[in-house]
Amino acid sequence: MNIQNQWRRSFVGLMLFCLLLMTGAAQAQDDAGIIVFMSDRDGDWEIYAMLPDGSRLTQLTDNTDGDYYPAVSPDGTLIVYASNNDGERDLYLMDASGNVLTQLTANSADDINPAWSPDGTQIIYASDADGDFDIYSIDLNTGTSIQLTDNDTNDWSPVYSPDGTQIAFASDRAGDFEVYVMNADGIRARNLTDNPNDDSTPAWSPDGTQIAFASDRDGDLDIFVMSADGSAAQPLTDNDSDDQYPSWGPEGAQIAYIANESGDNKIYVMDSDGSNPAPITSNSGEDWSPWWWWQGTAS
Repeated sequence: MNIQNQWRRSFVGLMLFCLLLMTGAAQAQDDAGIIVFMSDRDGDWEIYAMLPDGSRLTQLTDNTDGDYYPAVSPDGTLIVYASNNDGERDLYLMDASGNVLTQLTANSADDINPAWSPDGTQIIYASDADGDFDIYSIDLNTGTSIQLTDNDTNDWSPVYSPDGTQIAFASDRAGDFEVYVMNADGIRARNLTDNPNDDSTPAWSPDGTQIAFASDRDGDLDIFVMSADGSAAQPLTDNDSDDQYPSWGPEGAQIAYIANESGDNKIYVMDSDGSNPAPITSNSGEDWSPWWWWQGTAS
């Protein structure tokens, strides 16, 4: 099965999506891309998209199933996400207007946290197919899935480095959750954070020199950033809320993340030095797992 042959079908959907989001928006907003995320604001988990200032909110899925963890392809034409329409969460591809194109996984396991390779030919994800969560990869040219990690603990939240040679992920193989990096083929995993607290949800900066992540080393979850080799970790947020799931914006100038400062989790955007944090969603439901896409780049 050559899944990439279906991508051409998504072009019309992409154009409709862009028109819906960007009609009347300034060029500066256009350059800033879009943020996709999951929310239960309508009673169950659905996929939404918006501009990075919170405007032009668009609901992409609308069903009685739960839809989770969206990630936009590097060229902006496809969105991979997890859905539990058959009981367990499997991975699906839809075009940018929300039309489902194909189901990527079909098993009795829970498949979550998908992320794209920079060239758009691979999707990595976490699955508990062997009893605990490990990292897997799907080749979109063949539809073949391979297991990249295999241990008795949990590995999840994988994300490719911008050059596609490495994968950062969270694992509790050391007893608590730490951020690890391994080669894209699954070998040479090394612990970057190595402390007695939980570190999770890593995100590479667009230039590959830094990794943002969430950590509870200060008592609650805050957003930290470190060099790509694990050195020079420092907090970007420092408050009484739980801040997690960072996602970098264009040129690494800003970071989107979730915070429960108001009680429910909402999506915030701050400058990449931690200044000027501001919520961009405000509703009675939970918003989760932002993925910031802009032209030619994914985070």
